[in-house]
Amino acid sequence: MQRVPLQTNGGGGPLRTIAGSMLSPSAECLDNFDRQTLALSPPYRVACPFDDAPTASRLCLGAVLLDQSDNPLIALARLTALIHQSPWVIPCVAISPEQGPLEPLLFLVSELRDRLAVVRLPRPTAEAGPSDVLNAVRNRKPPHAENLADWVGYRLKNRELRNALAAQFSDALGGPPASTFASAATFSRLLARYGRLAARDWRAIARLCVYCATSGQGSAIRKLSIRTARDYLKHYIRLSYHALADRVGWEWVLEGALRAHGYVGE
Repeated sequence: MQRVPLQTNGGGGPLRTIAGSMLSPSAECLDNFDRQTLALSPPYRVACPFDDAPTASRLCLGAVLLDQSDNPLIALARLTALIHQSPWVIPCVAISPEQGPLEPLLFLVSELRDRLAVVRLPRPTAEAGPSDVLNAVRNRKPPHAENLADWVGYRLKNRELRNALAAQFSDALGGPPASTFASAATFSRLLARYGRLAARDWRAIARLCVYCATSGQGSAIRKLSIRTARDYLKHYIRLSYHALADRVGWEWVLEGALRAHGYVGE
């Protein structure tokens, strides 16, 4: 089987220092900076400081974290630290033109590079509202196979499972067949060691992730029918199709599947 390196923070250890020794994002350091990170949970009508959010909101599938720090590097460091604590939440940052381009900073934080939602504020004093945050999340690029495999690999701290899922997700999303990497029997034995979901289940979950991430966009990549998506939501996440209208993003799909099938606790 082809082995693809898992891009995490170095094996689940403490969050790496960002920009060398420029910033060490410890809790003590980050808590002292300007505005707090806000949490938005479905149905996304109000936002509250993450530290004050009830546990149920932090654990909620589809929760979004918004940081509006005056310093984008601080915002990215704080979001990175928080998604290491709660991998299923969606990171979002609000920046104004005066704060400069965000892209160079994203090369310093690979954990956010393919997940970050960005709200473009018209001026430094502007505040991002819930609708701005939801639009930013919906405008993210759909996840690709490596995004999904990296997420599961980090969530479960399992590199071998991550590599196997990368092949299955690639197969599901239009890449080379999984048989290019290993036989069906090999995948079956490997996946069975780690949980209840078989190869066909993981491929279905990958398609559901893309379907949910592109909800409302009318994208050609949404290849599932509504009926199939409804069946997948019920079978793999134990939720009705109405849950799709109440949530944004794709992280909640993976987290919901892991919780529903015993890979992680509630």
